[in-house]
Amino acid sequence: MRHDRREVKGKKITTIEGLPESNPVKRAWIKEQVVQCGYCQPGIIMQVAALVSQTPTPSADQIIGKMDDVICRCGTYPRIKKGIKTAVQMARKEGK
Repeated sequence: MRHDRREVKGKKITTIEGLPESNPVKRAWIKEQVVQCGYCQPGIIMQVAALVSQTPTPSADQIIGKMDDVICRCGTYPRIKKGIKTAVQMARKEGK
């Protein structure tokens, strides 16, 4: 999805580099060894981080809806789903 600069002007933007190492999504990705080649991981991690911050207890449909736009070339979807589940559990436990 391409955005016009005017859509983001004056808004706070967080990139993968700006997501703290303590973030539950980053920790879950390491714990569950989600990454294979890494091509899609920044996009997926940022999608999951946004989902977890906006919806602390997302339903399966909400998770699928949020992840529909991100394609993993390696097909690590089972590990990605496990990572999402772990991230949600960690965030819930920590009250984030």
